[in-house]
Amino acid sequence: MAACPDIIDEMNRLMDAAQEKKLHLRLIGGLAIKVHSPSASHRALQRAYPDIDLVVPKRDKRKLDEFFADLGYLPEKNFNLLNGDRRQIFYDAETGRRIDIFVGDFEMCHKLPMHNRLDAHPVTVPLAELFLSKTQIVELNRKDALDIIWVCFK
Repeated sequence: MAACPDIIDEMNRLMDAAQEKKLHLRLIGGLAIKVHSPSASHRALQRAYPDIDLVVPKRDKRKLDEFFADLGYLPEKNFNLLNGDRRQIFYDAETGRRIDIFVGDFEMCHKLPMHNRLDAHPVTVPLAELFLSKTQIVELNRKDALDIIWVCFK
């Protein structure tokens, strides 16, 4: 099954498929913020969404390979082998789109525990976690600054 060219359509396709398969995926990152702030489409504040960021509970990580293969995605084998307990990457060979999955917790500069927070919203991690995930970025760029604005003024 081929990926949708539009990233919003693809995000919706992935989330629908996850619900159907009872895979507990939740959006995190820019697209998750866009779900909460549909008014973020103002021309002056638009930004690109190059990838789809997700969180999955540790108990569901073994389902990822089959789930993404069924949807037309390939695993980043070396990365997943080395980091699969914390993070996994899949990509679509046709579009080059990347799916970045945090397993269990979100961890960059700081660790944000997610295991008790993934049921708070049916599609995304909660707004508080979205805000914290963006404010820990060391080298803030325009798109991340816009995401913080949209979370704060949701």
